[in-house]
Amino acid sequence: FSFEFIVPKDISYTFGNGKLSYYADNGLEDAAGYEFNVVVGGAADGALEDAEGPDVEVYMNDESFVFGGMTDENPVLYLKLLDESGINTVGNGIGHDITATVNESSEEYRLNDYYEADLDSYQSGTVRYPLYDLPAGRHAVNVKAWDVYNNSGDGYTEFVVAESAELALDHVLNY
Repeated sequence: FSFEFIVPKDISYTFGNGKLSYYADNGLEDAAGYEFNVVVGGAADGALEDAEGPDVEVYMNDESFVFGGMTDENPVLYLKLLDESGINTVGNGIGHDITATVNESSEEYRLNDYYEADLDSYQSGTVRYPLYDLPAGRHAVNVKAWDVYNNSGDGYTEFVVAESAELALDHVLNY
């Protein structure tokens, strides 16, 4: 078999030995192996150019969330990421992580380990990151993600934490 892939720009460009691990199946049998005699490093001639960052969609709990919607005090930050060149989750480059901040806080959540690629795709995936014990009231989330060419994309949403479902329904009015 053969394959092609894009290596993130955040690698070390010095030449050295790498390891290639592989897996295959035909529906009846599995095959796996590895190879240590792989030289890695440098840059490919004629590599494609990419100046656009990833699309970043930000939700709370799931895709049915609407901007400004309500959650409980322990919501899940749910992201959908898409980029033609692939999402950078390497974490080697300074400042090239998938990150989120809540309410413009100085605390930044690093989300790389929560990224899950869509089946058979290196170009899209999701992040599900649990948030805990948020105080009641309005909150805002800023998200930044990077593609493998080190282009960034941003996402943003606002939500309201309600102390309970009863409180959330106390303010429903019919017009």
